[in-house]
Amino acid sequence: MTLRPVIIVGGGVGGASAAAELREAGFDGELVLISDEDELPYERPPLSKEFLLEHGTPEHPAVKPEHWYEQQEVELMRGTKVTAIDLPAREVVLAAGRRLGYEALILATGVRARRLPIADGDRVLYVRTADDARRLRAALSDIEHVVVVGGGWLGCEVAAAARVLRRRATLITADGLPLQRTVGSLIAGAMTDIHHHKGVELRTDEQLTGVVQHGDHVEVKTSRELLEGDLVVIACGSTPNTELAEAAGLPVNDGILVDEFCRTAAEGVYAVGDVARQRHPRYPQTLRVEHHDNAHRHARCAARDILGTGEPFDETHWFWSDQYGHSLQAVGQIDDPEDVILRGAVEDRSFSVVGLRDGQLRFVVSLDRPRDVIEARRILFTEHQLMPEQVADSSVPLKRMVTPDRHRVAAAEG
Repeated sequence: MTLRPVIIVGGGVGGASAAAELREAGFDGELVLISDEDELPYERPPLSKEFLLEHGTPEHPAVKPEHWYEQQEVELMRGTKVTAIDLPAREVVLAAGRRLGYEALILATGVRARRLPIADGDRVLYVRTADDARRLRAALSDIEHVVVVGGGWLGCEVAAAARVLRRRATLITADGLPLQRTVGSLIAGAMTDIHHHKGVELRTDEQLTGVVQHGDHVEVKTSRELLEGDLVVIACGSTPNTELAEAAGLPVNDGILVDEFCRTAAEGVYAVGDVARQRHPRYPQTLRVEHHDNAHRHARCAARDILGTGEPFDETHWFWSDQYGHSLQAVGQIDDPEDVILRGAVEDRSFSVVGLRDGQLRFVVSLDRPRDVIEARRILFTEHQLMPEQVADSSVPLKRMVTPDRHRVAAAEG
């Protein structure tokens, strides 16, 4: 089939996946992908993990090789900034003033690292882009002590990479435990023990109050005392890149508001990935999910809707992190990470926590028990009724607690 041009704005996995899905689904019209970075569209999760450990490997993990864009006739405009969207004219405006018309527009503008005004200097780094990761990798090769501010996924991954590189690492978090706010105290406690064992100096319930650079070292001021280090990495969350959409008059609220097809309020305009706040059919509230898997699936949803074969996005949310060879995975919407059922043994560092409400599976977070998450992804949005004592029996796979048609609870195993 042939349509007028489809324009994609954003050079991450959401943008590249949308282009790939359109071509694979038969779109043979003009397709333009615009990125304000000079890079090929790339995967971001490895930037805070294995990419930091790869000495002498300058390339970021690209979603598709460069020749793919040539073969698929995708016009890739790198280092190009879109400055405005003209919704009535169905055009985007580039920095040089050039206008490009579109039949459909996909906004995959992602998020940016939240910057702290109290932390500045060339020894204060953030990690979001490939350039950020390159700078951090180079810096880690030439320092002894890095101070990481932020106890979320990114902060923990950077601290883990630093310890693998045998650098001294101090992790500062305002929470009681790293990751506690996201995954609850059981998983967070186990990961805290792992970080302790690997030599990370953890400072919890502590606020950053300032960073002062003095030549080749930095002073880090906290609510408790003054620390010295060679490098500071700030990992204190992100901000969605909604400015372009907001200036065009699209509704935004900590993300670009979209429906279950990833459509914005403007005809022919979609938003996918980290920047999209979606009305999900399975949840009462809108959700903005910063996960690689979610961006990929959003892109597929939007592409198929453009081609007239779309279905509502009602998929589960899945996330993973690797630290010191341990696998952390989560599926579902973690609405109360403390109200959970334990599967497995915390002391073995191989267990899952399960959220159950009125017999319905809500979420699973696992540490080195990936099968629980895999099975939960298949069960989560099916009709089922589970009992807490069933879920707690880690000797029985979750999938065996539901009959093959997934509409009735299996009888208790004898």
